[in-house]
Amino acid sequence: MRRMWPFKSRRGRAGHQPRKNRSTEAQGAYFADSPITDPSQDRFRRWPFAKRVADTIAASEDSSSLVVGIYGAWGEGKSTVLHFIKHELEHHANIICVWFNPWQCEDETQLIIAYFRTLASALHRSLTSTTEIFGLLMQYAALLVPVNPYASSLQKVGEKLTSIDAEALKKKIETILTSSKKRVVVLVDDIDRLDKTEIHAIFKLVKLTADFAYTSYVLAFDDDMVAKALAERYGSDEAAGHDFLDKIVQVPLHLPPADEASLVEICFMAANEALSLAGITLKKEDANSFSSRFITAFGPRLRTPRMAKRYGNALLFALPILKGEVNPVDLMLVEGMRVFYPKLYSMVRDNPDAVLKSSRDESQRKRKQQLIDEALAELPLEDKDAARELLGVLFPRSGCGLYGDAAYGSDWDKHWAEEQRVASQDYFRRYFSYAIPLGDVSDNAILSLLAGLERRERVSACLPELRAAIKDAGPDRVLTKFIRRAEVLPPETSVNLALAIGEVGPEFPNTETFLSLSPFSRAAALLATLLKNIPDVQQRFDVAKLLIKSIEPLSLAVEFYRWLRASEEGEEATLPKSQEDEIGRVAANRIREYSQTHVLHEDFRKEAPALLYVWAHWGSRQESNDYLVKLMEENPRNAVELLKCYLGTAWGSDSGPAPGDFERMQYDSLRLVVDPGQVLKALSRVYGSALESPRAENYRKGHIDERVAHQFASVHRHVTETTVSEGGSTEESEADQDSRLETSAPEGVSG
Repeated sequence: MRRMWPFKSRRGRAGHQPRKNRSTEAQGAYFADSPITDPSQDRFRRWPFAKRVADTIAASEDSSSLVVGIYGAWGEGKSTVLHFIKHELEHHANIICVWFNPWQCEDETQLIIAYFRTLASALHRSLTSTTEIFGLLMQYAALLVPVNPYASSLQKVGEKLTSIDAEALKKKIETILTSSKKRVVVLVDDIDRLDKTEIHAIFKLVKLTADFAYTSYVLAFDDDMVAKALAERYGSDEAAGHDFLDKIVQVPLHLPPADEASLVEICFMAANEALSLAGITLKKEDANSFSSRFITAFGPRLRTPRMAKRYGNALLFALPILKGEVNPVDLMLVEGMRVFYPKLYSMVRDNPDAVLKSSRDESQRKRKQQLIDEALAELPLEDKDAARELLGVLFPRSGCGLYGDAAYGSDWDKHWAEEQRVASQDYFRRYFSYAIPLGDVSDNAILSLLAGLERRERVSACLPELRAAIKDAGPDRVLTKFIRRAEVLPPETSVNLALAIGEVGPEFPNTETFLSLSPFSRAAALLATLLKNIPDVQQRFDVAKLLIKSIEPLSLAVEFYRWLRASEEGEEATLPKSQEDEIGRVAANRIREYSQTHVLHEDFRKEAPALLYVWAHWGSRQESNDYLVKLMEENPRNAVELLKCYLGTAWGSDSGPAPGDFERMQYDSLRLVVDPGQVLKALSRVYGSALESPRAENYRKGHIDERVAHQFASVHRHVTETTVSEGGSTEESEADQDSRLETSAPEGVSG
């Protein structure tokens, strides 16, 4: 059973104070991928192992050479162990440590020259009793340098020395080493990072020089990688490469695995550092959630210190740059996926629909599972299970959770968006782009804007920022951000935001939409929600009246009144009925004043029915009738344009939106604001006697002007004939009009 360290801020394991000499590698900076050289900073209990190796070499009285291999995968800490060995060996007076870096050499010739120059320089400094060791070693090196037509001076020396007995030269060197009572220990790191030719060269060099008396080698490398490289030269398969290694390395030692709890501690420390750097404080339940999910998801994959450091660096980069824009726990888990399951991360990033959307049919589910299976194909079974559980946590609709993807309906989208979860389509891209995508708006920008609206005098100053956000991200995206926060805003901020929305009203178009609200209607709905945040009813009434008077355009003010009055059955009214009607009269008066200099159905084609209704119902039906009759007398085509304002929208599967028909419902709405007989009179001046026998054509046929005129005339004729046959009047009484208000008035503004 794995141990799980509590997630503590800026501390080590629970109950432990941080070490006084703790490395500062993560103090607001990235974790360096460099080895630890100070044993006091040993996190993974490698020091006892390294000290044992060093002490064994130093205590040896045998003059024969020794080659020790430190085997381990990339990132396991071989370099640190090599530095620890060097650290301990330097405490022994009989040891001469030589650190050789083969990375500085480009070919075999340079490798041999560099090695012997490094060795000769170290011995020359240490063996002060003799001065000839440097020259002897360089002469010996000259014998080993491959023949080159562009021979260096050292190679030319080697050519002159070909008659010299190489064995005699070697004995001279060994005699000096023996008399000095010193043992030379050559430490070579990063052999597995060399290319194949260089790996061949370094082992050829070791093979040629490993039989020097009182000389030992400590070589650190990934034995599997090196064996594969050697197999190409010395055998046919990897086993042959291992056989070659066995002939050179007398003491093969596999690096002890890093303590899992220590690896987890580094990851948690890195998370704490990154959170602190970003100024993020997790709630206790979020911290506990992250801790447990990290262990479950990444425990099987967390095997080397390098992986722990890579994860820490990922968080140090991502958390500060996305602070306030995403869910921090989700971000830390997504970054973990990137480090520990890179193929799964790429699949998720490139196939968002596979994890964000529920599968509608069996073929979609199979495709989703195929993508996941391919991303996890190379993992062991334990790792696959952990990765699938992680997907289920981050993406409940991935099909990897406990309840399957179908259990998460559309209501979850709002919940995930409010929490800035990666499972939200609104936030998904942020986690993978480390930025706010084009067409989106920063949550921090919205919060900054709301902070500026805490005081009334700041409203005007915030308008440019609000307009810029709408321009960059679009009105729908900005409205979505406000709507999600609207119900919890304090009263003063709510009032000021409403005033600001009213100032930029023209930025919210009344576009045609199918099964969704336009920005125009959403803005009005937001205003009504903000009004409810004012606890004092009288103040709420005063603000509503101010908004009705000031919102631009006029049509948005009327739409706001519609939402102000639109309440579900049983829902508490925003305003008392008396105040609601008073607001209606204020709106009607504003419409009346506007009509004195404008043609309503020209300026507000889609919204004209609602404006005329509010004027007629809360103002005067006689006034709206006289206004429209005058317009039709001045130009009878105004009757056609007025009728077209009342047409709904018909949505075709292929053709998209198109004007609907003028039917009885539209007729009943129209006669609430004007005498239908006057409309027919004006239409007759345009179409003459053709309307005496109207043709109610299909809405897809004929010119729209002619069609709507005939459809109106047909409905009017039917209503007139029905009323006369029943012995009634073609003009409804005021009581009759009131009885039709709920069904005949434009949607949402009925009395």
